[in-house]
Amino acid sequence: LFSTVEDLEELDGLHAMFHIFRTLVMLNDTGVFEQLLRDDVIMATIGALEYDPELRAHDTRHREFLQNVAEFKEVLPLRDPAIVAKVHQNYRVQYIKDVVLPRSLDDNTFATLNSIMFMNNVAILGHIQNDTDYLSSLFTQLHDEQLPIERRRDLSRLLLELCQLARNLQLFNRASFYRRLMDFGLFTPIASLIMSGDPTLQLNAAEVLGATCLHDPSMLRQYVLVERPERRTIG
Repeated sequence: LFSTVEDLEELDGLHAMFHIFRTLVMLNDTGVFEQLLRDDVIMATIGALEYDPELRAHDTRHREFLQNVAEFKEVLPLRDPAIVAKVHQNYRVQYIKDVVLPRSLDDNTFATLNSIMFMNNVAILGHIQNDTDYLSSLFTQLHDEQLPIERRRDLSRLLLELCQLARNLQLFNRASFYRRLMDFGLFTPIASLIMSGDPTLQLNAAEVLGATCLHDPSMLRQYVLVERPERRTIG
């Protein structure tokens, strides 16, 4: 229906569609959100929300930005299409919260959208920590000093983003995530990044260390204590 009204360029009808879709969002119903955020519906949802009559003086093109400007950069490919869909959904929900409807969302609706993103993050991190090939490739490449500097920067940002997502997990899930990273020698590539001499790599590595210590400083302490003296780490 929205596509038909938009094709007819019926402005009053488009304003009505905005109010309808905004009302659907404000119902704060999980079942409704599941329908509005479906891959085949989300662009119509965002499109209808472009026609806010209070912003008619502004040319809002959210769909154009999401489809033609925003770029999904997969540093390491995720092999499960369902997980990739959750990544895309999180980005779109965040965009709706921050850009499309920041003035309209009440606290309860805001919390529900955050809950959707949280559950997606749990699934994403759970998939990654169970994907041995993914983590092996991540840490092997991070430690490879022969890689182009831009590639190592992307990899270090990926690791940092994973740690930032883990920060919001429940303690048990967060501990499980960091234990899995430790299984792949988390601090060894971090030491390599700190010694790289590149400010971006050093900053990302320092933030990963900070996130790790914020969770459990004993992990770093244990690593330092068991590190053999003949192995050069930091310094």
